[in-house]
Amino acid sequence: MIVFVVCVLLGGVAVGWQTLNYPVSTLTINGELTPLERATISDLLAAQDVVGVLNVDLEAIQRVLQSLGWAHNVAVRREWPDRLVVAVSKVQPVARRLDGGYLSADGKDLELPDVHGELPVFDIRISTAAQAMEVFRLLDQIVSREGFVIRELHEDGLGEWQLVLGTGLKVSLGSDQLSERMHRLLFAYRSVLRDGERHAEYIDARYHSGVAVRFSDMGILTASIGSSIPLTDDN
Repeated sequence: MIVFVVCVLLGGVAVGWQTLNYPVSTLTINGELTPLERATISDLLAAQDVVGVLNVDLEAIQRVLQSLGWAHNVAVRREWPDRLVVAVSKVQPVARRLDGGYLSADGKDLELPDVHGELPVFDIRISTAAQAMEVFRLLDQIVSREGFVIRELHEDGLGEWQLVLGTGLKVSLGSDQLSERMHRLLFAYRSVLRDGERHAEYIDARYHSGVAVRFSDMGILTASIGSSIPLTDDN
């Protein structure tokens, strides 16, 4: 009799499980995601073997989504009878690699489904991505005070850094004393170049106490930084 009762109870549980284990028919994706990012998540989930809502391995799905790299925090839950809810917060890209791919704020590589053409380009030859990001943050903080943005950040094989600002102005800073040279450059810009009639296309700030400027009309100007700025124009 006891065995019979147990079998009946187990059978009832099995029938109840099958009755309540509806096929997943609705997927809800929450998070500040682009349409392509949502489509990527949907495709990954569609490839999972999900028989019913109660059979879903939530941890396995979480691991699959975190393998994307840009999905930082992932939470997956069931909503009976037939809904699966996924919440994703993503790692924001900060820069683009010249050779493809993107970088996060801490210098980690990201492969993203979208194209983010508005981000600055990094072309780095010696430093790590994390080191380049530190240089970028330092220089970006300085140039933003003058309303500039960095469009490109380059490091050559000698470890010297060059910038292209949003205005198209190209800047050479060398391999060291980057903060001091950038401040010196901006001082010259505010004092001489900002309100001038000639358009500067390149500034070399690798000098000990001044900068050299090349104008779009091919004129060359050198400025020594001191209590005042004496200028010489080689054109």
